[in-house]
Amino acid sequence: MKTIADERARGPDRATQQPLHHAGAVDVCLTTLTIAKEGTKKTNDRKRLAPLIAATERPTRTTVAAIASVLAAQLFGMPEVYWAAITVVIVMQSDVAATFGTSARRFAGTALGAALGATLTTYFGHSLLAFGAGVFVLGVICALFAGRDERLLQFLDATTYRHGAATLVIVMLITYHEPVWRVALHRFVESSIGIAVSLAMAVVWPEGCLAGIREETSAL
Repeated sequence: MKTIADERARGPDRATQQPLHHAGAVDVCLTTLTIAKEGTKKTNDRKRLAPLIAATERPTRTTVAAIASVLAAQLFGMPEVYWAAITVVIVMQSDVAATFGTSARRFAGTALGAALGATLTTYFGHSLLAFGAGVFVLGVICALFAGRDERLLQFLDATTYRHGAATLVIVMLITYHEPVWRVALHRFVESSIGIAVSLAMAVVWPEGCLAGIREETSAL
């Protein structure tokens, strides 16, 4: 016969252990389902945000850079700070390499246009004939220098010519109440500030910096 001591030695019956085992398994399943639901919800939220991020990243970068360029131009005491913001809008691209290319063309064109415009205005005044000659000569200069060296071609192309001609228009056809060389220098410095801010933005916040969210959500 089995004694009471033998029953106690055998421990709890399997029938009493099974409910406890099943209860633990149910808890694990419920916890797993809860975590999965939370993960799915976060993924759906990020998917919904992805188009908004894609649509607002470039305008946000441009807005921040434009405001920063105006503040910088004001700090340097420039008289027409909006030229810095205009330069930002023109030259800022998605990354450093692309921004550097457009910035180099803007820089070279502005320098050539400002120097040529100031020289012509000093000797010929605001003459329409002198202005026309300046636009023509500027194009010839860009073409001749670019033809001498292929490395210069990427900086003295048609885009450089357009930037230079635009600066020439500003310097020669607008009447200012200060010496023309000072006007040309101000335009050059204001554009240079815009270029510097654009390059800094491209380094600090390259376009696509927030694309990790879009890539992750598209992979899910």
